[in-house]
Amino acid sequence: KAVKRAEAAAAAAEAAAKEEAEGAGEGAEEGEEEAPGDAEAEEPGEEGEEEAETEEDEEPRYEPDERRIEITAERDIPRGVVVLRGGQAITMVGGEIIEDAAIVVRDNRIEQVGPSADVETPSGAREIDMTGTTIIPGFVDTHYHAQWLVPGIHNTRVWQYPANLAYGVTTTRDPQTATTDILTYSDRVETGNLIGPRIYSTGPGVFLTEQIRNLDHARDVLRRYAEYYDTKTFKMYMSGNRQQRQWLIIAAKELELMPTTEGGLDFPLNLTHAIDGYSGLEHSLPITPIYEDVVELFVETGITHSPTLLVSYGGPFGENYYYATERVHDDEKLRRRTPRSTPSRAVAATTRGRAAGSCPRSTCSRITPVSRRT
Repeated sequence: KAVKRAEAAAAAAEAAAKEEAEGAGEGAEEGEEEAPGDAEAEEPGEEGEEEAETEEDEEPRYEPDERRIEITAERDIPRGVVVLRGGQAITMVGGEIIEDAAIVVRDNRIEQVGPSADVETPSGAREIDMTGTTIIPGFVDTHYHAQWLVPGIHNTRVWQYPANLAYGVTTTRDPQTATTDILTYSDRVETGNLIGPRIYSTGPGVFLTEQIRNLDHARDVLRRYAEYYDTKTFKMYMSGNRQQRQWLIIAAKELELMPTTEGGLDFPLNLTHAIDGYSGLEHSLPITPIYEDVVELFVETGITHSPTLLVSYGGPFGENYYYATERVHDDEKLRRRTPRSTPSRAVAATTRGRAAGSCPRSTCSRITPVSRRT
C-alpha cells in the first residue's frame, strides 16, 4: 500500500509539473500580461501544498489490539545430594585428570570435586559407584537443528532429545528453527514436562523475504525476538545487501539481541559479518588456508565461530567420514535411542550377514546407503 501511495504521489507531482510547463508556454505566446508573483503563478505552489497535505493524511498503519497473558510455571529443579565415587574425572581445569575421583552434586549444582580419599559423603546423600567409568562435563552442541519436529504438532515425547542425553549432550542450541515450536519444547524441559537437554535457540531465521526497508522496519522485525520469542538472539540468514544487514545489527544492539549469521559459502560475506559487528558466524569458512589477517580480524572483533565440521563448507563433510569408517547404523546405543524405518532395518539385516535375497524385492530395491535420517 505504501508503495502504491508513493507511486500515486509521484504521478500527481509529474502531472502538476507538466501543467506548469504548459502554462508557462502559453503565457510566453500571449505575452506577459501579468507580473511574476501574481495569483496564477502561485497556483503550482498551492497544488504542491495540497499534495503534501494528502501525503500527511495517509491511512495510518494498522496496529492490532494486543492482550498479553502471563502464565507462570514452576521450574523443575532436582533436589537432594548425590556422590559419584570411584570414576576417572576430567575436571577441565587445565589438563587435570583425577583417577579415583568423588563428585558431590547438591540439587542442580556440582558442590565438590576431588580425590575420593579427600571427599566425604554428606549425611543422607546417595552414593553411586562409578568405578571403570570416565566422568566429563556435559557437551554443549552449539549448532543443533531441530527441523525434524513436525510443525504445529507438539509431541508428548521427542525421541531425539533422550538420544542426545545418551551421548552426553546436555545443552543444545538451534540457530534457525524454521518454526516457533522449539520455544514450547524448551519450556517443557524447564518445567520437567519433557526429558531432554537444555534447549536454546534463535527462533526462526530472518531471511531475505523480510525485505528490510529501513532501520525502523528492522526494529519492527526484531521486536519479535526481543519481546515475544525472548530468545536473546536471532539468526541473520543472508537477509539482503550490506545496508540491510547493517540496519539489522543496529536494531539488534538497541534491542539487546546478540545475533549470529549464516556463512553461506561466501568468504567475503563472512568477513563483512565480522567487520559490521555481528557476534556469531555459523559454518566453516569456505576457503583454506586461512591467513593471519583473517585470524586477527576474528580476534579483534570478538566474533564467535561455530565451524560445524560435520557440515563443512568448501570441503568434504565430516559426517561422511563416519559413514565411511564406522558402522554407524549398527551402533547399539544409536539403535536403541532412534527409530528405524523399513529400509533401514533391511540395511541392518544385510550388515549382519543375511543373504541378499532374504528380503522382498520391493524392499531391497529401495535400500540405499545409510540414511542421514537414521
